[in-house]
Amino acid sequence: MRKCLWTIFWIVVLIFVAYPIAFFFAEIYVLLCPLQGCCDGCTGLVEFLIKLTQLPLACARNAASGKSLCS
Repeated sequence: MRKCLWTIFWIVVLIFVAYPIAFFFAEIYVLLCPLQGCCDGCTGLVEFLIKLTQLPLACARNAASGKSLCS
């Protein structure tokens, strides 16, 4: 029963938190990604942005496994 509740929790987080954040930062990532080739200082920022765009993947994996928030 607990896994089912955690799955529902992660699906809600996926829809209402992860998708909006990922969509917003994906646009910025697309704009800044070409700068990574000519500006070494942008590398850290671009890598951080790609992690934010992969937030829905993390939520989906947690939902599929029923993983709790604290584990």
